Amino acid sequence: TDEQNPSRVDNDDDLEDGEILEDADDAASAASKPPSAFLRNPHPLENSWTFWFDNPSAKSKQAAWGSSIRPIYTFSTVEEFWSIYNNIHHPSKLGVGADFHCFKHKIEPKWEDPICANGGKWTMTFQRGKSDTSWL
Repeated sequence: TDEQNPSRVDNDDDLEDGEILEDADDAASAASKPPSAFLRNPHPLENSWTFWFDNPSAKSKQAAWGSSIRPIYTFSTVEEFWSIYNNIHHPSKLGVGADFHCFKHKIEPKWEDPICANGGKWTMTFQRGKSDTSWL
């Protein structure tokens, strides 16, 4: 209580930028909270985004181009992005010819999507062992 700790400042206006007001009990309590308690205030992105995967083993010369592309994950917050990023296979673990795409939600990574009709693509080649670092 304030009577037991007279030096404690209750007025947030007196705090300097970045200073956090907490006592030892608050610090111990915060350290023991599960990670989900910290996700209550997510950081929203301006748009939702979807990761798409094109499976090279599903590609065949008879199949229509793009028939093997499927949406994998959609995210709309910074926390969701990192949760996905930290749990997907990175490029070094993908099969030869596999493609990963990241597009705004509800836009398919196909020329046939009107939004992509005048678009382009970036293709990158990296030295052996450098693809995961470059992907990050």
